Amino acid sequence: MDKINVMHITNNIGYASSVERLILTLTEKIEKPRFSISIVSLTEPERVSKTFLNSARALGAPTNLIPWKRSKPFATSILKLTKLIKKYEIDIVHTHEVRTNLVGLIAARLTGVKMVASIHGWVMNTVPFLWKLYQHFDRRVIRCCDHIIVGSNFLRNEIIKMGIPSQKVTTIHNAIDTTSLDLSASSMNFKKKYNLNPKDTLIGTVGRISREKGHKYLLEAAKIVIQQHPDVKFLIVGEGEIRAELEIYAKSLGIFDNVIFTGYYKNLSEALAVMDLFVIPSLTESLPLAVLEAMAAGKPVISTNVGGIPEIIIHGETGLLVRPQNGMELANSIITMLNNNDLLFKMAKKGKELVNTEFSIHNFIEQTENLYSNIIRNHT
Repeated sequence: MDKINVMHITNNIGYASSVERLILTLTEKIEKPRFSISIVSLTEPERVSKTFLNSARALGAPTNLIPWKRSKPFATSILKLTKLIKKYEIDIVHTHEVRTNLVGLIAARLTGVKMVASIHGWVMNTVPFLWKLYQHFDRRVIRCCDHIIVGSNFLRNEIIKMGIPSQKVTTIHNAIDTTSLDLSASSMNFKKKYNLNPKDTLIGTVGRISREKGHKYLLEAAKIVIQQHPDVKFLIVGEGEIRAELEIYAKSLGIFDNVIFTGYYKNLSEALAVMDLFVIPSLTESLPLAVLEAMAAGKPVISTNVGGIPEIIIHGETGLLVRPQNGMELANSIITMLNNNDLLFKMAKKGKELVNTEFSIHNFIEQTENLYSNIIRNHT
């Protein structure tokens, strides 16, 4: 089989996201010269993540920016994209978001190449009405794709329920490159920066600060936990549109001094190193990289029982699961963990073993390569 040229199109959002990290990992690890990857960012100029683009270029991937502006004709973006598809002799267009799914599909059809969409999850209940319309429209767009990739079996079942043939939907579980985590990272830099006491117990979460991530309920749980364990501090690592709102909420709960909003923290290994317990309070998820990274770092995990998370967290074995939007239940699980060091150690150990065996980056790359090859093989 000849070399397969793949173009990833993303609406990167101005800081490192799990989508961007997966694209970069695939770009770095995919078998060469059997596959070649190029990257297009279809993004508002003021929101471009230069770090992402520079990282892609450093890996040798041809990288282009198509500025997205509402004032310019929709057709302009499609025309620019079709020119790039022809320039790089692309065989497969691989898209990742609502906007890129639509533009990528039209450009793929105009140029006669195959189209793959990765669906990373929908957040229908926690976004403004306009975004709900976009996501309803997206569900119709992906019906026209040649293939759909999802990061969890939960999401695969949801898409099949929409009437899309099961043979067009493949689960490739999200994965992490454990070599990118410095498991010996010192916690001293982080503790020094935020004036943390060495004796503090630190409970943390990592991710975009937005409504579907459920930080509000973590703060409500924190209030209950702090009443029993006043030395506990909660770390909210990440940035997002409702950070200021959450800070005000923490003040209203009287726990602001025990909550640290770090913003975007570049060295994830350092952030994980300081945590005694990792929490995911999300309302909806597919299979978040943050959970995999925490488990790979040997951290015990408590998460809401949503989406694809039960595919990696087995309640009572590799972590604890709680109902979403339930601060009391989350608090009780945190307190249970804090009061039982043996349970902490046992779950952390089993979770790390599971990530290293079942959710390795090797599996992710191999399954993606096989999918690309099958799409082209069936097309010829």
